[in-house]
Order: sequence, then structure tokens, then C-alpha cells
Amino acid sequence: MVPASMTKVMAAYVIYDAMAQGRLSKDTMIPVGSALAAYSRDPGYSNVYLSAGASYSLDELLGAIFVVSANAAVMAVGDYLYGSEAAFVARMNQFVSDWGIDAYFQDCSGVSSSNRVTPRAMATIANRLVSDYPDCLNYSSLTSLNFRGQTYYATNKMLPGRGYDYDGTMGLKTGTTSAAGACFTGVVERDGVRMISVIMGAPYSNGRYTDSITMLDYAFSQASSQPQAQPEPAPIPTATPAPEPPRDYVSMVVPDASA
Repeated sequence: MVPASMTKVMAAYVIYDAMAQGRLSKDTMIPVGSALAAYSRDPGYSNVYLSAGASYSLDELLGAIFVVSANAAVMAVGDYLYGSEAAFVARMNQFVSDWGIDAYFQDCSGVSSSNRVTPRAMATIANRLVSDYPDCLNYSSLTSLNFRGQTYYATNKMLPGRGYDYDGTMGLKTGTTSAAGACFTGVVERDGVRMISVIMGAPYSNGRYTDSITMLDYAFSQASSQPQAQPEPAPIPTATPAPEPPRDYVSMVVPDASA
């Protein structure tokens, strides 16, 4: 299915991977040319305003990517890292190929209707990002962003104080195009249990949140009802304990397959 701006989750993974390699840091200044500056002001796309000839820190652009879903911001970072959007996207596709998941990206912003991903693959990408680079949650959990004097509000309505406020929501990414419908990948954590939900192709904007909440309510109820493994009591020593051969075992709780 078409993921729209949820594509930026995969783009963010490539950016964080580059930071882990030391190729850039949050203080790295990313230059913006005239074409991207003009694109950032096109009202038909999700963006923060960028100025031609100006440079922006990676920290600023990550906030714009996660909170506002800024297309030009992610494209600017991709150009800086790989010289072109095509080369940046090739790195995105290399990761999904290495992971063996069903996804393909044509661009890094999610505008292209040629981007394709299954809901399960989208959940895998999100899980990779938040597990390998949990710092992303410091951005995706923000309800608003002040970008050089202009205030922007998060597209994610399940964050605290938003229209579909859902306890424990930490992000992650919305997406909407005519080809994709309304999409949402959510990350929610309660009592040490983290859940990732994926909604794709919802027929109206708020449907992605109501459906996510229904799924997450069910998932958390199942998690809380799973029996917890109890530690075995220590044996009471006797005067002449009989030696036992060592043994290894694994205890697993397997969810109901019908879930």
C-alpha cells in the first residue's frame, strides 16, 4: 500500500544511521538551495518555511520532519548526506532489502504514489527506528515546534492535549495523500509495554486515530491478561543433597493465535 509521509520513518532511520557512523551530528548545519526553499513554501505540501542560502541545524530539521512532516527538510538532509534524493532513497531501499521486508521507496518524503509498503513492514521499520535510535521519540512526542519564530503543531492527534489524546503515546508518524488515504504509525508505551500500531488507507483523517485506539485498547488488554512466569522456589537443602545434572530451559508465553 502507499505509505504517504510514513515514508519519512525510513528516511529518519538512514539519517540516524549516518549520525551513528559519525558522518554528521545534531549540530551539523545543512544548507538549503533556492529550489528547496521555493518548494518549502508551496501550500500544496507539508513543510516548514526554509530560506534560500540559509543553513539549518540537523536538530532543527529533525524536529520539522517528525512534528510537521516537513518534506523539504528531509530532502535537504538527504541531499547533504548523499548528494541527491535518488542516492538517499537508494540507501533507504538497501536497508529494507537487508531486513527482508516488503517495502520499496521512490522518494524520501512520501509524496510519490510509487512508494509501497505492507502494514507489517511499516511496523518493522518503526520498531527498528525506535529500538535502535530511541532519541527519535524526543522529537515525535512533541506536540508543537517553534521553528525560527514560527509555531507549528504536531500532525499526530493522539499526543497529549490533541484531539485524540491517548495515554502513553510517544509518536510516531502520520501520512496523507489522495493515493494513500489517511495513514498512521503510532508508538505507545504503558507500564513498560510498548505497542506499535499501523493504519493504512483510512477513508477519512480521524479514522486512523479511532482505529488505532481500538487496536491498541485490544492489544494492551491482551498484554495485561497474559500469565506472568513465576520464579521457581529455591530447593530446601538436605544433609546429603543428591547431585543433579545441569539443565537449560526457556520459558515462553505464547499469545492466543486468534489474536
